[in-house]
Amino acid sequence: MSTEMIMLLTILLFIIVYGFLFIQLNRATQQGKIWFFVFLVISAGPLIYMLYDDYTQDYLDANIGLGLAYFYTWFMTVLAAVVAIVVSLRKK
Repeated sequence: MSTEMIMLLTILLFIIVYGFLFIQLNRATQQGKIWFFVFLVISAGPLIYMLYDDYTQDYLDANIGLGLAYFYTWFMTVLAAVVAIVVSLRKK
């Protein structure tokens, strides 16, 4: 799978997960909305930087930083999905 395809799938996953979380937080207070955007920047920042670095620099060896950025980003995305599910279940 190419880097562009992985980048597209990751961005699509971000939009889906954070979209559901934002729908739940849309009924929240202003402080909840601020925490949502803080969490989004914290989780997406390393991945955006590493994807840009991988796209501009063509290394011949394995880029361990890119793998770690993906691991961190997927972990934070799963954590956001769990939070969205818990918030959704608590409101019912």
